[in-house]
Amino acid sequence: MVGVKDVNSIWAAKKIVIYKAYPFYLKWWFIALAAVLFLVIIILIYKNQVNKINVKKQLEIDTNNHLIELRQSALSAMMNPHFVYNALNAIQYFVNSNQIDKSSEHLAKLARLVRLFLSQAEAPFISLDQEIARLKLYVELEQMRFENFKFEITIDADINLINSKIPNMIVQPFIENAILHGISYLTTKDGRVELNLHINQNILTIEVVDNGFGMNRNTSKNDTHISKGIAIITERIEILQQSYPEKVFTLKQKSVFSDKDRKGHKVIIKVTI
Repeated sequence: MVGVKDVNSIWAAKKIVIYKAYPFYLKWWFIALAAVLFLVIIILIYKNQVNKINVKKQLEIDTNNHLIELRQSALSAMMNPHFVYNALNAIQYFVNSNQIDKSSEHLAKLARLVRLFLSQAEAPFISLDQEIARLKLYVELEQMRFENFKFEITIDADINLINSKIPNMIVQPFIENAILHGISYLTTKDGRVELNLHINQNILTIEVVDNGFGMNRNTSKNDTHISKGIAIITERIEILQQSYPEKVFTLKQKSVFSDKDRKGHKVIIKVTI
């Protein structure tokens, strides 16, 4: 309300009433609407977070289930029945040819290898020391059949073989592949299979190298067991990389030589230890 005085300071009889409007953002309806919108936004954010958590949990469940399935597949695939059959045949040959010492030695190796497979079957990770011991036994038994190659292992001096752990059964299928697909077809005795272990900080590089014919050779002796084993390992490494994004799990394969017929083969596996 506004009053007016004249020059003699006498108030005028009439007074003017002026109403000052409140800003819209101070009116009750706007405050109520803003409160409702704020509440809706909070609810939507909460639901979104819950959905993200549920999706993450479901992804973890699916991933773990997939790993379990792959582990079971790997367990069923890791003891090649053809390898066991051939090893027993080779031992039987030593028995028939009266080489009793050799037959006893290789039978003991086969029994030890089977025990290692069974005792380590449920372990998702094993030490490098255990893996190397198992690989040595396997290669020694294969050398009963194929005497045309040497097996060489190179290990960086600062690798702790006992404390360094890698996923179970990721190396043996590639050693098996190198022998059966690469070396077994050589007519010369200069075959070579290498297992090289290198460390850079906490990244372990595993190399399986052979100087055989390579992966592209078409042969009638193609073993589907090996292909299945390698496919399982490849998928396991992909799943491990997804499950542990902060760690390294990679697999690469390539030829070693440029020779048209004898290219060799190299497998490079990198894992965080």
